[in-house]
Amino acid sequence: MKRIFLFLAIFELVYSSIGIIQTGRADYNFAKNTIFYVQLQKYLNSNYSFYFYVSQSPIQKKIYILNYSCIGCSSLNLFSSYLDSYLKNFSLGGANITNDISKVNNSIIIIPTGRIPAFLLNRGINEKQYSLTEVFKKNNTIIYIGLDFQNAISLGNEIRLSTSDISYYSLNYTDQKMKGVFFNTNGTFVLNGANMFDIASFKMISVGGATGYFIVIPSLLDSWASPQIAAKDVARFIFFAPWFDTIAYSHSTSKGSGIIYIFAKPSTQIQRNANVSAFLDLYTNNSGIEIYKRIYLQIPPSKPIVLSLPPSGVIFSVVQMNYTVPSGMDELFLSIQVLNSTSNEVYRAQLQRIPPKLEIPTTFAGSLPLNFKPGDYLVVLRNINQEVLGISFIHVPQLSISLTKIDWQNNVFSFSVTSDSIPIDSTSCKICKVANITIEKNGKVLYIYTQKNLSIIDGILNYSLPKGSILESGTYIIKINILGSIYPISIEKPMGYVLPKEVIFPSIAALVAFLLFILTKRPEVVFYAIDVPDFLPKERKKVKIKKEDFLKLFERLNQKYHWRYMPITLEELKTICMQELRYGGEPLVVNELNLQLILSKLEEEGEIKKVENLYMPAEWTKVYNEKYLAIFRKLRSFFVSKSIHFTELGQSEQSDMEIIYNGEKYFLTFFVSQESLKNLKLIEGSKHILVFLNEEELEDFKQNIFLSSSFQASLLRLAIFSQRLFLVAASQDFLSKFFVT
Repeated sequence: MKRIFLFLAIFELVYSSIGIIQTGRADYNFAKNTIFYVQLQKYLNSNYSFYFYVSQSPIQKKIYILNYSCIGCSSLNLFSSYLDSYLKNFSLGGANITNDISKVNNSIIIIPTGRIPAFLLNRGINEKQYSLTEVFKKNNTIIYIGLDFQNAISLGNEIRLSTSDISYYSLNYTDQKMKGVFFNTNGTFVLNGANMFDIASFKMISVGGATGYFIVIPSLLDSWASPQIAAKDVARFIFFAPWFDTIAYSHSTSKGSGIIYIFAKPSTQIQRNANVSAFLDLYTNNSGIEIYKRIYLQIPPSKPIVLSLPPSGVIFSVVQMNYTVPSGMDELFLSIQVLNSTSNEVYRAQLQRIPPKLEIPTTFAGSLPLNFKPGDYLVVLRNINQEVLGISFIHVPQLSISLTKIDWQNNVFSFSVTSDSIPIDSTSCKICKVANITIEKNGKVLYIYTQKNLSIIDGILNYSLPKGSILESGTYIIKINILGSIYPISIEKPMGYVLPKEVIFPSIAALVAFLLFILTKRPEVVFYAIDVPDFLPKERKKVKIKKEDFLKLFERLNQKYHWRYMPITLEELKTICMQELRYGGEPLVVNELNLQLILSKLEEEGEIKKVENLYMPAEWTKVYNEKYLAIFRKLRSFFVSKSIHFTELGQSEQSDMEIIYNGEKYFLTFFVSQESLKNLKLIEGSKHILVFLNEEELEDFKQNIFLSSSFQASLLRLAIFSQRLFLVAASQDFLSKFFVT
């Protein structure tokens, strides 16, 4: 009874989490294209992930399981029951069991028979033939769970298939020996000319004048650890639908409750009123309960008036707007309204009167001031009755602020301020004044700058510290407050920099006065002898060292700590210099400024590689990528400090590094580029970590993977959701939060 109540509670939570207000399409990119949108209400105060798919193919909303003779399928009944439950939880309608697929149309047909049914290939013994041609004519997709096509099955009998039997249906296969991602299988195979993945292969097959997708999951039902795990894998595979053809797609995340718009930008140009089908997938985790939901959407036709705007406009600019009114319409009194992504109106204005009964479609011109915050907007044309007659989409890009120059002599900082790579000018942008600028060090505010005349001229913002200000060497954060947003920029002041002239001139004057005082002072009689110290201060000398000897210091430090190819910090390099370099039998003391100059020179010559605060000889990067080595070194330092066991460089055959944490083994793969994903081999029953150099690269990757509709991205999302794959940044703060010891 408790289970029933729990299921009802989850069901209620899923189906009350969001509500669809409206769907539509907007003119995009000077009306050359169409952007699709859905407006929805979020009811839960939760973190949402939305996946918006638009296709020109009809969406298959029903799912059937073929109950037929099979091999390796003793768990079929339990698998079907669990699959039905998972599909319902994913809002996919459940699984229907059928013995006859001849009446099934516009559906997904799961064939878990282990061998392909012979009747689909017009073969078989004493049974009615129903070929793949007929299946595809009724807009069905087949998901086949089974072995290769050397044999078919017919009422319990296995029939040997010839090459001609299967070549007619484009089912030629190539054996591939590889480990499955989700399945306990010793190998897999791909359809001829299809895409190959660890989990499945799929191909659009054209046969007998019909086309349809034939998807292969290379396993037997009994190969999974349990029928429940098999059902969950298959349900998620169907939910993410990697074979689904999309003309527009988007992924977005949203926090909390409220009304929002979600936009799907087109991947190709399509006709303005082309017939499309669409659905919205929702994922959220509320109070530990994972919620998957699919909502099928109806996209209405385009509005009668074509509204033409550029795809994006520079912030605080004015863009040209054209709208084409078809012939024969009544007199129009139009107004324009701009809505942001949370459905709030940010602009409204009246437009010129449109005379009645135009003989031909007529284009009128107007303008739209973009004096609102960066983001995505719908531009809506309404008549006097507030009916929507035209609608377009425009993007206002985010401001970009970057440091371009520092004059430490005068404490002047120059910043570039652009919008969509175009310079901003506060003379034409009345609201883009800088509210204030602060300089912080170690979390403490040192200066706050609030001058009213702080302007942005032709994309350049100059900021000067008050006269007499002194900044010691170290790391500072400059925060620029503009338009209600704060842009933090990190700067590093090197050691030994020349003091400002405001400090130097008074110091020189004081020194001159002191010397005059000494020179004009009457000499005094010396009554006591001077105590000479035992050790005279050592004089500084310039010592030349060969480039080869300096580069060998990296190897020496590695040998000392029994490392291989480990990049080192400036402080470590300073220490090894004192230990290894001698002059006149005495150790050399090299200050950090000289070391930085040496390293910068060698970096310019291509002898040294630098990643963040780590240095390494360029020769090492012929063996390993410099970012790869930097990630390894950062992980090494952290794991040693936390007593976490890890494998050394090159010791793991399965991954870049293996660790034992809380009694569990984790396989770590370092993300250096997209090519690194090829090394990510998800092993059944194991936990994996994809490691990034820093949190910025981690966030970029997360945005890309959740925006991508590729099958690889779907697999990675699936692994992340199931907590088989974790994304980690190799920074001290992130690692400390992730590995709670």
